[in-house]
Amino acid sequence: MSDNLKQEMLLSEMINTRFCHDMAGSISATFNGIEYYNELAEQDDEMRKQAMDLLVMSSKESLAKLQTYRLAYGKAEKGTTCDLQEVEEILRRFFEYRENINFEWLDKNLSDSGGKISTEIRRLIVNIINVVSYFLAFGGDITFIGEDNLLTIKARAERFRKDDEMIGLISGTVPPENNELTPYNIPIYFLLNVVQAINSRVEFDISNTTLELRVKT
Repeated sequence: MSDNLKQEMLLSEMINTRFCHDMAGSISATFNGIEYYNELAEQDDEMRKQAMDLLVMSSKESLAKLQTYRLAYGKAEKGTTCDLQEVEEILRRFFEYRENINFEWLDKNLSDSGGKISTEIRRLIVNIINVVSYFLAFGGDITFIGEDNLLTIKARAERFRKDDEMIGLISGTVPPENNELTPYNIPIYFLLNVVQAINSRVEFDISNTTLELRVKT
């Protein structure tokens, strides 16, 4: 087996492992809601309503994650376009279930006159937002600013997740080849590959309460 094929298989394994890990919570909640509803089939209406509410919420959360991960890791054919508003709506739904994170979207002439962007830029947008949200483990605010040739993510929090490995990878102070690929760091590795594919680079700054990530397009 060639080294390139081994690397591709490892990348696929890590993405799938991370995906299954992230989906497990909402899918388990859906299953628990079904069991809860069945146990209450002959009991009072209020308890059945609570069970149904749990089912609806966890199902919507699962769908929001699936749609977001499809945009992040799915196929993005060169030369194809997509609707920017749909991307915004999917990301807003994704953050509805991260109750401790406030998400703001600012579009400054990012799309063309028809409201379209390339699928490559779509994938870049979702991945940089996904990576920044990792650092907001304790909640905070994320603002996405999309301009014609620059994507910027600004975040503010009382405190960020402090992770020297991840910060080193995203800021470029630690070369990716110096770290083993794991489900834990795969989002950053994938983002760096997406950025490299458009011949750009990531600019990353983080302090105690502010974070900013920029990619020129």
